[in-house]
Amino acid sequence: MWHPAPAQLFASALGRPIDSAEVQSVLDMLGPHVERPLGISTARYDPDSARTVAWDFPAAPRLWPSMATNLGVRDGAVVWLTVAGELVDGATEPRVSFRMPDDSEQIFRPQGPEWNWAPAIIRRRGDFLLDLDVGQGHWDGEYLFPLTPWQAERLQSDPLLYREVWEGLVRICQGRAFFDDPSTLPGSAQSLIDARCGRDSCP
Repeated sequence: MWHPAPAQLFASALGRPIDSAEVQSVLDMLGPHVERPLGISTARYDPDSARTVAWDFPAAPRLWPSMATNLGVRDGAVVWLTVAGELVDGATEPRVSFRMPDDSEQIFRPQGPEWNWAPAIIRRRGDFLLDLDVGQGHWDGEYLFPLTPWQAERLQSDPLLYREVWEGLVRICQGRAFFDDPSTLPGSAQSLIDARCGRDSCP
């Protein structure tokens, strides 16, 4: 039933409006059956992903039992596709991902053994983000939280503040409220960052 297509077919849809010919070719390949938008993963948070509508195609080959072939649309344009390897000509992996480059640049990470696994501050398209990796059993996850320029500056200049924010975010990621409802994570994290760092340089 399914005939593998060249990777270029899928890559050509990146950055294109959903009604473009390139995206229509991908939709034709994946089939007409679209399921509910995917929720935010409990093991990942990114403000860009949170603004992305993710579409499931359950009629297409599944990547593994819990995930269908899918694509992400932000501001009306395709920003990523993840498809089963059997859809891509010459693929050797069970899934193949196509993503727009995010131009992320790490600008600060505390140094020294006492900062092992500490979050980094990254800059992506002019925005500052705190990149937190939580490595603890089933809580493993990667989380990106927005920072204002003022907050990024304060964190870089004050190691005690950095550790306080880091430990507070880990507690939120491991907390019962997040386990019960992952959608609480962005608001809880932003409240903690704002409470510790302030919003800007004004008194």
